[in-house]
Amino acid sequence: MKDEKVTKKRTRKVKKESTPKKVKTKQDKTIKKTKPKKNKKRSKIFTADNILKLIFILLLILVIILGIMVFNKSKQAKNNKTANIAIPVYETSSQSSVTINAENLEKEYIIKVTNYKNNEINKTELKYNLNIINNTSSDVIVTKNNSSTNLMTDKKTSTIKDEKLKSNTKEDIYYHISVSNKDKIKNKENIIVQIES
Repeated sequence: MKDEKVTKKRTRKVKKESTPKKVKTKQDKTIKKTKPKKNKKRSKIFTADNILKLIFILLLILVIILGIMVFNKSKQAKNNKTANIAIPVYETSSQSSVTINAENLEKEYIIKVTNYKNNEINKTELKYNLNIINNTSSDVIVTKNNSSTNLMTDKKTSTIKDEKLKSNTKEDIYYHISVSNKDKIKNKENIIVQIES
């Protein structure tokens, strides 16, 4: 009889071991509770409002960067003047001449005088003279670089004497040539610019 009781107890123990009961702990409960909260946080972050705000901020940053780039390019374009012709004064006792057809002169004609040729810079300071011959019916206006002073002292011919170009560093000097009254200009009238070093 005792043997029967022992075997019954053993079988009960075996049955208990084969089908263990799950005991719920506080940790299991908190894990289950926190999982839905994380999903709620994720859904709160990725709402339509937040996505639109993020897109707006990115577009605003892009517009600011593009504005800065445009500003820098326009500033650079102002500094880099485009000349109609560049004349290097590279050696002494040289002479160059430019004839400007005044009839086709829309705004101004820009002559750039440089102290270099093919990236070879003058080793010595050079002096040059600029002769302007006005063969038009209108007055001619000649200005240097950003100055507003008219260098034409006479209505028909003027000589700008003893202009200097630096040595060992690149230098560009711009002469702006325009006419005061385009309507007075007749057919085949011209302006002659001579540079002598």
